Amino acid sequence: MFLDINNKDIEKIENLFSLPIGFISELQKENDWGLVIKAHALFEALFTQLLVEELKQPALRQDLYRLPMNGKCSKVSFLSSLDVFGQTHKKDIIKFVQGLSELRNRIVHHAENLNFNFEVYYSKLSTKDKNIFKKTICYLTNESIGFTKCENEPIFIGEIRLWIELTIFHVLEVMSLYVQNAELKNKVKDLKMKNLEMSYRANES
Repeated sequence: MFLDINNKDIEKIENLFSLPIGFISELQKENDWGLVIKAHALFEALFTQLLVEELKQPALRQDLYRLPMNGKCSKVSFLSSLDVFGQTHKKDIIKFVQGLSELRNRIVHHAENLNFNFEVYYSKLSTKDKNIFKKTICYLTNESIGFTKCENEPIFIGEIRLWIELTIFHVLEVMSLYVQNAELKNKVKDLKMKNLEMSYRANES
């Protein structure tokens, strides 16, 4: 299935990183390995941008980009400490990114993984790891269709790639909104400071 991705927030991500319009939608044409690697790179860039905006330190962009995604001193830990995400997003997005990062690190370094396949990978996981997979990289499967949980095996198996794509595009949209919100807050703060400076100078004269 090819998802119809036509979203202004997705376009803003492409504009932010000077990507061709339609680049993110075209990720659906990547094989499973390519989807994981490219999606992870996008999230690294978005988390870095969000940190830059929250800290108001564009000069630190390269240093922040070099931070790992996960760990005690990472993009995720800094954003968690800054309490950037709402409570629901904090739990879901962080677990998603941690799961995606672990999968990316597992498959990126070896050429034999170029033919990586989600269905094959999932079939070899233990029951415990299957549950973790569904609640992290595919956390949208926790939603319901009618009265049936999407995480149920009959619905999930055979559509793993689709659920991963849905979750990736959903988190991209949410992250785009967080970045836009942080940018807007900074612009408002800068505007207020300029107005204060103008008022001060007017009073001085």
